[in-house]
Amino acid sequence: MPSGYVKPYLKRGENDAVDAEAICEGVRRPTTRFVELKTEETQAILSIHRTRDLAVRQCTQLANMIRSLLREFGRILSIGVEAVTAFAKRHLNGDQPEMLKIANGMLGIQYYQFIGLNACIDSYSKMIEQHAMPNTGARRLMRIPGIGPITTSAILRTLKDVWLFLFNSDFLQEKAPPPVLGNR
Repeated sequence: MPSGYVKPYLKRGENDAVDAEAICEGVRRPTTRFVELKTEETQAILSIHRTRDLAVRQCTQLANMIRSLLREFGRILSIGVEAVTAFAKRHLNGDQPEMLKIANGMLGIQYYQFIGLNACIDSYSKMIEQHAMPNTGARRLMRIPGIGPITTSAILRTLKDVWLFLFNSDFLQEKAPPPVLGNR
């Protein structure tokens, strides 16, 4: 049961007995909706999504850290992960900016972490894509412009009722294009 449905039935301070009483009261109500349990497979695939999301956030933090350290030494990188990736690869191939060895060493460590995180993100994305491709509902969703395998997988694994939408609506059905009206 979502905790928001229990809140209205709490009468006094929080403890286990009061919480249990509020849950019992909420369960008896006919309008109470319950959270559906996720299968182990769904939980496993959502764990890939959460791990990928963490890696993306860490990669962004690391890119900002690299950019700020370089700025302190007078080197300004353009905005975007691509600029940091290109600079990191050049740095690791020997094209290092003029700065103290210790600073270059610290940047080198961060570049290795940054490139490693990007590799992890790519592998998580491929894992998600592998799980999404055999699914007919996923392939139908991916036909919508702007929706790729990651978004599709997240939608299908998070929302249970989306299956009703996918298979009972005309939204994603194959249709003939509407007739084109000429100029009159």
